Amino acid sequence: MNEVWLLAQSLYRPPIALGWVFLVVLVVLFAAALAMRRERTRWTLLLRLCSLAGLVYLLVGPSRLVPNDPDNSSPPRLTVLIDTSASMAQMDGATKADAPPISRLEAVNEGWLSDEVLAELRRVADVDLVWFDEQARTLGLDADTPTGDGTHLIDTLVQTDADATLILSDGRDTTPRRPGDFTASPNSAGRVFAVPVGSPRSSPDLSLQAWPASDRLFEDQSTTITVALTQQGFDGRSALVTLSHNSTIIERKPITLDQPGMEMTFDIAPTLAPGQTVEAHSYQASITLAEGEEAYTDNNAEDLFVQVSRGRVRVLLIEGEPYWDTRSLARLVASHPRFDLTAVYGFGDQRRTRLLGEQAEQGIDPTQVLNSFDIVILGQRVDRLVDEGFAQRLTAFVQDGGAVVFARSEPFDRQSANGRQLHEAVATISPVQWGQPIIGAMKVRLSESGAGPGPLANLQDEAVLSRLPGMLAATRIEG
Repeated sequence: MNEVWLLAQSLYRPPIALGWVFLVVLVVLFAAALAMRRERTRWTLLLRLCSLAGLVYLLVGPSRLVPNDPDNSSPPRLTVLIDTSASMAQMDGATKADAPPISRLEAVNEGWLSDEVLAELRRVADVDLVWFDEQARTLGLDADTPTGDGTHLIDTLVQTDADATLILSDGRDTTPRRPGDFTASPNSAGRVFAVPVGSPRSSPDLSLQAWPASDRLFEDQSTTITVALTQQGFDGRSALVTLSHNSTIIERKPITLDQPGMEMTFDIAPTLAPGQTVEAHSYQASITLAEGEEAYTDNNAEDLFVQVSRGRVRVLLIEGEPYWDTRSLARLVASHPRFDLTAVYGFGDQRRTRLLGEQAEQGIDPTQVLNSFDIVILGQRVDRLVDEGFAQRLTAFVQDGGAVVFARSEPFDRQSANGRQLHEAVATISPVQWGQPIIGAMKVRLSESGAGPGPLANLQDEAVLSRLPGMLAATRIEG
């Protein structure tokens, strides 16, 4: 309960330190005693004591810290981040000193996530539970099974919006970055509290992450696979890094573990089998110690996939409210020799549909056959051009390996019934959680700058430049 009390004190506390409050009280009492000896009036003393009591109440009374929140009547928001990566399965956690060791996640569930502790936290704050490994989720259906391949701790913390954040993790962030990339800081997580989970002594560990420079190639292209190694407790030991393709070893590289973090690269040039137009190649990067074994080896290998295509990339662009940026994008894609563009546009007040591309010439609605494309680009007001089943087809397209680009913020207008339904159905594959527009369409007006006459000097003051395009509404991103 001590931890809960300390956390509660950080959310509810006096505006100044209690020591200063007691010092002020002593000074006022001393002054009141002197005045009573001089004036010998009990009523004066009583009034002064009442004033002193009011001052003490104001200074000692609890004050709630809610940054940038004008509504001080609502409780502060506390987000609890629970690590469910595979490292949380290590059996070095415990809730009592003499208890047998349990997994780190079990220790978190029995300690901080018990009904008693959560009830105490909810007495002082509005508590949200977020489970995370490679991604964050608010439903902890698999909270008892730590199976995540990575721990994206910093990314999850940066995306957290709360008055206070409590982190329950073993503390290792495995996001593939170089040391200079750690520039982002949590600007909306409020006060951050970290509870380390596991043994107080760091156990020797060796882990590996791997990713391709490009996971989509043509048959005559090559790419590089980067392998990032992190280790602690194995300084000076020899290890062997292996890259396999479809369970066949294609290259091995020996390495000496002389730094906490190291990187190496492998060059690959996958090919297509005869008669294949698209093929997914599976690779596995792994590391093993030359002598001895680790106690925990689940983070010593990583699988990755590279898709190889023959011919051109098939792109579908859907735009219900054409604008200059969409037209520029379409021209760039259509002019590239590697891309085959099919476009669906809506024009005019009646939103007349115009189809461009080979399938449109054959009388086929491309929005009905998404699986015949490699990439789908969504503009704005797409709900004007598609039916209710489009969301299910788009979700299946992504699950089958297709790529979707949200080119102009939110693609569906939630003011319409069809737009709301599409927005809710596509939320599972949306790259962000869309908020409400914060800037409406804007017009430009002139005002004097004091820099002398310019090319627009002949226009009247405050004249509206009606020929310039308006600024489109920006969309707030909530997550």
